[in-house]
Parts: sequence; structure tokens; C-alpha cells
Amino acid sequence: MRIRQFIRQVTVAAVFAAALSPVYAAVRTHDVGTEWQDGSNPFGNWSVYYTDPQNNYQLVSLVGPTIRNSDPWTTPQPSYGDLPGIFKSKGTEQFAHDWIASDVIVHSDFSQPIALVWTVPFATRVTVTVGGWAARKLDRVSHGIFVIEDENDVNVFGIDPIGFGADRAHPSQYTFTTQNPLAAGSQLIFGIRSDTGAGDYHGLQFTVQVPEPSTLQLFGLAALCILLGLARKRGLGLTRLVTHKSVG
Repeated sequence: MRIRQFIRQVTVAAVFAAALSPVYAAVRTHDVGTEWQDGSNPFGNWSVYYTDPQNNYQLVSLVGPTIRNSDPWTTPQPSYGDLPGIFKSKGTEQFAHDWIASDVIVHSDFSQPIALVWTVPFATRVTVTVGGWAARKLDRVSHGIFVIEDENDVNVFGIDPIGFGADRAHPSQYTFTTQNPLAAGSQLIFGIRSDTGAGDYHGLQFTVQVPEPSTLQLFGLAALCILLGLARKRGLGLTRLVTHKSVG
């Protein structure tokens, strides 16, 4: 029966190795331009809000999308908000601008800034890139503010201000990785506020990279749970489960 005992020991050791090793199959990238939707807010893990500078920049629900009509468009442009507002360009704009179709564009504002939010779906570390560029040359300065709020709405990280690049070819980029896992429900918030009375258009970049557990690791965890369940059912500790000898 030594062969059975050996197989049992090897199996349990393999389960531990698969379950406890920090192995990841891939890193999934969430990009606001790729995952943008005009049909609803929120869309996936993304959502857009107004913020209230008079109330510690509290997020305020932004109903949308609406149809932009403040600037000349060949075709109506769906947008969350107007001026201020945020939209994914369809390339129908009929005024001088520095962006192309599929870029995400925000019109900043001083009294009612726009915020773009990504909500963490499960406990994980993340690598975040935020930034952008001035999309029209009207000498109207804006800046970005990035904060991470945990599941209890407590700020745990922040960058203020975030500058914008001079043009689309030279956007600003700020990249960082969280040192500790963020809890599910935490929010990554990228707000854009005008520094002058009148806001202006800015192109935005916002990506979140999330490591995903490998299939092997998930299988190992499942197998480990089964083994522990069998051990409890038979009244065996894990050590006895490994070293128990059959009598035959």
C-alpha cells in the first residue's frame, strides 16, 4: 500500500503548490476608450459623474447619455452631459480640435467638474495609467485629480494636480501600481477641473491593468477545498490525511 500512500502525498503536495503559488495566467487591461458605451451609465466597471467642489468633491449622479448641441456637429453626438460633459468622439465635430474618432473627450468646468470612475470588482492590486492632453488651443488651463477611495469611501491615495500634455501627440501619462490589494468596491476616480472660469476640451487616457489568477491556481484551490472537506468528514487532520495508511 506504499504506492497509494505515495500517490496521496504527491497529490496533496501538488495541490498546495498550485493553490499557494502566486501564478497569474494573464493581465487584463481595462481601457475606457475600448470599453466605452453610450447606452447607459454605469457601463461595466466604468461610470461618469459630476463632482461638487463645495462638498469635498462628492460624486453627483450624471444621467445620460444626452445629445450634444452646444457646438456644431454634422451628426448628433451622444454625450454624458453637455458643457461640461464627456463623450467618445464619433469624428463628426465641425470645429478645430486635436482628437480623432474613438478618443474619449471631456469638456472641463470650474463649478461642476467631471469625474470618470472605475470600480474594483474583486480584491486585487492594480496598475493604473491616467493622463491626457489639451484638445483645443484657447489658453484655458485645466488639471486632473486622481484619487483612490476604499470600500468605505476613505481616500487611500491621491495625485493633485495632474497636468495635461500640449497636444495629442504628447499626452501626459502617470502610471503607478498599488502596493496592497484594493478591496472589492474601491473606486479609482479621475476628475478634471478647469482652472479658469470657462473650461475647454481635453483628451483623456485611463487604463487599469488587473492580474487574473491562472486556471491551474483556481483548480488547485478547488482541489484543496475538496481534500479539506474529506478530511473533516472523516475526522482527520490534514497531516493524518497525508500519512494515513490503509490496512489491506
